[in-house]
Amino acid sequence: LDASFNQLEHLFLSFGANLPRLKRLHLQLNKLKALPESIGKMASLVHLEVQFNKLVSLPPTIGDLKSLQTLDASGNFSTSVPDSIGYASSLTYLDLSYNQIARLPLSVGNLTQLQELKLFHNPLVVPPLEVAEHSTKAVVEYMSQEL
Repeated sequence: LDASFNQLEHLFLSFGANLPRLKRLHLQLNKLKALPESIGKMASLVHLEVQFNKLVSLPPTIGDLKSLQTLDASGNFSTSVPDSIGYASSLTYLDLSYNQIARLPLSVGNLTQLQELKLFHNPLVVPPLEVAEHSTKAVVEYMSQEL
């Protein structure tokens, strides 16, 4: 489902609840301020693109997406990432660049399948910038040790 470039400002609260077999969702370049918690019901979702919206956070149900491999939430206004992200255990690509994130949750240490983590242009404190700039593996290991 590609709903990109549509000036969407919100999604129905039940959005996603009736789409359990949807694999790809493209919502980039809209004006979304939030994703409904029902997005966690999209059990087959593999690819989620929500970059360049106005999201201030991701819903806690993002961790319910056990099949999710790619999440691009870059270019938003997010200040935090929910702890539940560590339960999205199939994630291999996570882009959180160009947000306002100071701290990643320690649960990122559980993302052992993660191959690429982009954190550019965030005021990061945790993990320290020198770790974040090193490699994805370094970030996951650091967060895992801090657990």
